[in-house]
Amino acid sequence: MEVKYHGGSCVSITEGKNVVVADPHAKAKLSGNIVTVSTDNDGHNAVDSVEGEKQIFSWPGEYESGGIHVRGIHSADASGKENIIYTYTVNGTHFCHLGNLGTKLDEEQSEKIGDIDILFVPADGKSLDPKTAKSVIEEIEPRVIIPVTGEGSPAAFLKEIGGKAEEEESFKVTKAAMPDDATRIIMLSEQ
Repeated sequence: MEVKYHGGSCVSITEGKNVVVADPHAKAKLSGNIVTVSTDNDGHNAVDSVEGEKQIFSWPGEYESGGIHVRGIHSADASGKENIIYTYTVNGTHFCHLGNLGTKLDEEQSEKIGDIDILFVPADGKSLDPKTAKSVIEEIEPRVIIPVTGEGSPAAFLKEIGGKAEEEESFKVTKAAMPDDATRIIMLSEQ
């Protein structure tokens, strides 16, 4: 299984024939069969930029496609506008994409998110400020954090969470890559 970052909030998770694309933007030219949209703006909902026959999920609820379980959880961005947090279970690995989340998590959201292996978190300080991002990370307790930086810098985010990021082209999800007693921070190059 491989995770790639495509700029903005857009990431892809590839497992066999399945490709999950989260928050596609107009410049991200990808192929995928599962597309999730966290919020209705150009940086998160350019589903036409994703080629292939695809299922599009843009609303809270539980879904399954190609053996991948998808859950959409209602939340809000910093201005109070609708944002959907997505969790994905892919071949036994649990992912969470916060989209354009702009607030701390409430108890119900935390419960619905559940145990997460890999967390995609906004890290440019525009949707989540670094202190709120740290609070969300502490609530979720992921094994791997992959910051999505939009057009900003993750410097303040990294300073606040107190971690050193490992830079990678992509992230290959294996048992060995998943720490048991610490959290890894992986900064992916834009593809």
